[in-house]
Amino acid sequence: MLSISKIAFFIPATPFLAACLILILLISFNRTVNRLSKPVTFIIVNSVVLPTLVAMFLSFKHLYGEVVNSSINLFGLHYLINLKLDSASEISIIFIGLISLLIMILSYVRLPRQKGYVRYFISLGFISSILFLVVLSNDFSYGFLSNF
Repeated sequence: MLSISKIAFFIPATPFLAACLILILLISFNRTVNRLSKPVTFIIVNSVVLPTLVAMFLSFKHLYGEVVNSSINLFGLHYLINLKLDSASEISIIFIGLISLLIMILSYVRLPRQKGYVRYFISLGFISSILFLVVLSNDFSYGFLSNF
């Protein structure tokens, strides 16, 4: 069976990778991707559905633990990455995922498919990924502030 670190790592990574993929396609094929608003919406929405379902699965199985514990040297700063999955973070991930899905579905229904529509959904994917990452890292500010 897969360990908790291999499963829970995909919670913040899935929306980030999907948004990066769509962003690269948007930069490369601007006019074509702007016309394909429904597939872009489908990809971004499913990239948020998957982590929400994974968090629900982990919550039902009561699987908790440490996801990632490493350090990075970036521009001369030593940054500690410590991602933990506990019951509060699982519930928060489910809540954030459901709210993000509600925003995305309402945006799909109500917004016209104009020029900034694809960029809007890319930003929603990045925001969802950042929120999932902040919830998983209990000491997010501590690792950054310890450098100063």
